[in-house]
Amino acid sequence: MINRLAAVALLAVAAVATTACAGAPAATATPTAVPSAVPTATNAVPDPTGNATPAIAITTARVANAICMDALMTGTLARDARTGLGVTASDGQQMAVEWPFGYSARNDGGGLALVDDTGKIVAHEGDTIQVGGGFGNVMWHACGLVSAANGS
Repeated sequence: MINRLAAVALLAVAAVATTACAGAPAATATPTAVPSAVPTATNAVPDPTGNATPAIAITTARVANAICMDALMTGTLARDARTGLGVTASDGQQMAVEWPFGYSARNDGGGLALVDDTGKIVAHEGDTIQVGGGFGNVMWHACGLVSAANGS
């Protein structure tokens, strides 16, 4: 009789535990889209005369790249609604660009300028540029050489 009562009690505990667990929904992961980079701008970037000029928001790498894809893109530096500044190819195709870590853009009186991580103007809007890097995640990831091809 005692074994029978112990068995009934054990079944009752198991039934309660199973019922309690069954009522709780299973945890599920909700995927969220995380952009590879977000257009950012510093408050002000000093121009060559030392005056602070407002920065223009551009997409840049979040950290300095330890490795870089080995391709070269040539085109015209142009405004891009997705990343602030992009490159227009000779066929008219606009390419969104994630610029290297530390790069910025500003209006320096001569037009919209792309500025490298040392504060040097690399090129102005409308200049032909060469951009090292590679394509991935719907944009060009600039991580190598960025230079004006027309001497600006």
